[in-house]
Amino acid sequence: MGNLMHPTLSAPREERIARFGFKPEIAEKILRADRCFIIASGPSIAKVNLAGLKDELVIGVNFILRTSVRPDFICVSDPSRFDTANFQNSNLKIIIPKHVAERHKSVIQSVDCYSDIEYIDHQSLRNNVQHIGQHLSLQTLLFRWPFI
Repeated sequence: MGNLMHPTLSAPREERIARFGFKPEIAEKILRADRCFIIASGPSIAKVNLAGLKDELVIGVNFILRTSVRPDFICVSDPSRFDTANFQNSNLKIIIPKHVAERHKSVIQSVDCYSDIEYIDHQSLRNNVQHIGQHLSLQTLLFRWPFI
C-alpha cells in the first residue's frame, strides 16, 4: 500500500495525489480526470488549440509560463529549465526532483514546490509511453501506467 509520502502505484489514487499537497480544487480535478495533457513551450505549441484545453487537466513543463498556457501544475526535471521569476510570480504547484531543488534552494521557499523525488527515470518514462497519434511535429502520448 505504501505511505503518504511515498505511496506505491497500487495505492489508491487519492493517496498518490495527497503526496504532492495540491490545492483542493486541483486534487479534485486530478481525481475527476480520465486524461491529462502535458504541454511544453516548444514551437509546436502554436499548433495547439488552447481554448480546447480549458476544462482539461493540463500539466506544464519547464518554461511553460513564458507562453499563454496556464497549466494546473508544472513539472521540471532539468535544473537549467527552472523558471525562477515566473514560478515566484505564479501560485502554481511546481514538482521537481531533489537535484533541482538543491540547485535552486535559495528560491524554493518562495515557490509552492514539491521536491521529495529522488530522480526522474527518463528511460523508464520513454519505455512506458505509447505514441497514439502524430500530427506534423505535434505528438499525442498515452502513458501505460498511472502517473498520478
